[in-house]
Amino acid sequence: MNSASLLSAAAASLAAVLAAINLYVLGRRERHSWLRETLISEYATYLDASFSATSKAREYLGTSSDEPKRGRYRSELADQVLKLHGQQMHTLTRLRLLATAEVVRAAGQVHAADHEVIDLLSGAAGHANNAPLEAARKNAYAQREAFIHAARKSMKIPGEVAKVERV
Repeated sequence: MNSASLLSAAAASLAAVLAAINLYVLGRRERHSWLRETLISEYATYLDASFSATSKAREYLGTSSDEPKRGRYRSELADQVLKLHGQQMHTLTRLRLLATAEVVRAAGQVHAADHEVIDLLSGAAGHANNAPLEAARKNAYAQREAFIHAARKSMKIPGEVAKVERV
């Protein structure tokens, strides 16, 4: 075997090794990119469902079941709150598979805080400004901020978390 064929074989082997390394690195980068995009989408879906559920519950409080038309609307709002709750639970399941334990714990706290607000709103009978409801809203704000903080931390996004001020 001459030196030219030996050099050619070594170059081909080196090229094959470099190609394998390149494929490995690109695969990891692609997987990381997919995971990041998926998590951002799931985090946003979870928060959207949280905000929407409490918003619909607040709207429910403002309606009366006295007239048949309003009673149907009130019933539709209650159904929407349940649907949003289901969406939140579905997303929480996906987060359990994809996110860190800290994010999942924070999501569970958001869910519990949402339940408290929704329960108070649906049973408030027109008393939207009572102290337990205000305390529950403040807790929901804090839990959402903690969730956002945990989500940003899991994705290594620097910076402060903006205040969540509407439930």
